[in-house]
Amino acid sequence: MFRLVQHSDIPKIQHIYAKHHMESFGLFNTNGNLASGVYENGGEVIAYGMIKQLAEAILVMDLDLSARKRVKALLNLIQFAINKSKEADLQQLHAFVKDERFANILRKDFGFVDVRDVPLVLNL
Repeated sequence: MFRLVQHSDIPKIQHIYAKHHMESFGLFNTNGNLASGVYENGGEVIAYGMIKQLAEAILVMDLDLSARKRVKALLNLIQFAINKSKEADLQQLHAFVKDERFANILRKDFGFVDVRDVPLVLNL
């Protein structure tokens, strides 16, 4: 049965996280969370879930321009996205990049990292 998280659930959630998921992702920074809940079976918490707000940088660029101009635009717009995401107290900024050269700039100049998981999206 699903229900909202209660304070008494935290030790069990921490145990599940430490045993099975700690190497994969950070969990207990709740900044930007919209809601969280647990699924229990027979009175025992067996799963925890949260809905977290996140930022996605989206750039629409004139690809006819020189690479130098596009890189300058990329650097400025990504810095803007980073600053605004921090102002909103968000913990991550996502970017889905088609051009590997731009991806390398994001990694090298800004510290973006590749995700190990498969990114999925649901349009609501």
